[in-house]
Amino acid sequence: MKTKLPYLIFFCSVFFLIDLFLIHFIKPELDWVSSTLSWYAIGDSGYIINLGFYCFAVAEIACAALFVLNTRLSIISGPLFFWLAGIGALLVAIFPVQSPTAEVVSRLPHVLGAIMQFMFFPLALIGIKDCIQDGRLKRYTRLTANVTAVLFVILLSLLFLRPVFEIAFYGLMQKTNILFITSWMVVFSFVSIRSNIFKVEK
Repeated sequence: MKTKLPYLIFFCSVFFLIDLFLIHFIKPELDWVSSTLSWYAIGDSGYIINLGFYCFAVAEIACAALFVLNTRLSIISGPLFFWLAGIGALLVAIFPVQSPTAEVVSRLPHVLGAIMQFMFFPLALIGIKDCIQDGRLKRYTRLTANVTAVLFVILLSLLFLRPVFEIAFYGLMQKTNILFITSWMVVFSFVSIRSNIFKVEK
């Protein structure tokens, strides 16, 4: 089924990818190794990366719709995980990051959104990979699923260790994960625009 969704996914993902690099030049006062991306949404020019979060949420939700429309996948498998990851990105955009000294209740929506994004994205790729035609995109999807799953486990473990140990490279690891996720979205949507990537149902 031919839709315009790949174009929407591509443009939203590219916008976020550009934002991801641009914001580091706009806000050089933050330590790019230790600061997570969410801190770049605070203060002057923070709206730039926050708008990127909204765009990426739209891209992931559009991914869910694309797979529902083009495959026989149940909505409770891959598409649902894309949708949940998109909702996570939306929570990150709506609820700004709070200081570690702030009340847990005020910090929870942002933290929950980040966990949803990083947890459900690799699950989404695992859920949809068998609906993609055999070839480089399918291998790339499998690789990205494995890398982002491992990074999620590491980041979640380090999140609980941060109050006890100073982890200077946490922000770099988080942004590396985001780069893997966003790059897959860009490549996937670009290939989808140029050709049919879905397996033909027999």
